Amino acid sequence: MMRVYAAMAQKERELISERTRAALAAAKARGKHLGGDRGYRTTVGPDALAATEARRDAADRTGYRVLLEIEALGPDGVEG
Repeated sequence: MMRVYAAMAQKERELISERTRAALAAAKARGKHLGGDRGYRTTVGPDALAATEARRDAADRTGYRVLLEIEALGPDGVEG
C-alpha cells in the first residue's frame, strides 16, 4: 500500500513541476520579468553593506508607520 502512495506522490510532484514550468513559460512569453531583485539590493552591484542599510531603512520606515498607528489609538489603546 505504501508503494502505491509513494508512486502517487511522485506522479503528483511531476504534475506540479509541469504546471509550474508551463506557468513560468507563459509568464515569460507575456514579458513578465522572472527572478532577480526583490528590493533588498541596491542597483550598484552586490554590496552587503548597502543591502544591510537598505533593509535597515525599510525597517525604520515600517517602525515609524507602526508608531503612528499606535499613537493614533490614544492613551486608552484598544478596548475589547
